[in-house]
Amino acid sequence: MALKLVEGDACPVCGSLEHPHLAIETSGVVKAEVEATRKDQLEKNDVAKEIATKIEQKKWQIEQIEYVSEEPFQALKEQQDVCAKELAKIEQEQARLEAFLTEENKLEEQVALNKQETSEVVAQKNKKHNKRMKKFVKPWILLKRHIRFF
Repeated sequence: MALKLVEGDACPVCGSLEHPHLAIETSGVVKAEVEATRKDQLEKNDVAKEIATKIEQKKWQIEQIEYVSEEPFQALKEQQDVCAKELAKIEQEQARLEAFLTEENKLEEQVALNKQETSEVVAQKNKKHNKRMKKFVKPWILLKRHIRFF
């Protein structure tokens, strides 16, 4: 029917005067071409199914990787939190020890100054004492010599 249509004449099926999509003549298509096309289509369908199966497998593998990697990651995060708390405690202890060490150094300096002052005071007192003793020693020595003669 499509071969018999003339532009401007009415279509015997629909009555239209215009024929924009004419049917194609299929008498020239060989049965072998149809079979080849079907075979090609089946092969393409099989390849598409294989690809879809591989995609599903890869999705499953990705989900497994995410699941497996999430568990150790969470454990590492918990361990990091514990380490951070321990580090904070250690830093506080270090600050306390540094303050203690600073105070101890100040006390050691004060002790050294006190020793020096004490040494100076003792030296002065010894000097005064020696001067006093000289006053008493000379008469005593003379008295001792004098007593021997008796």
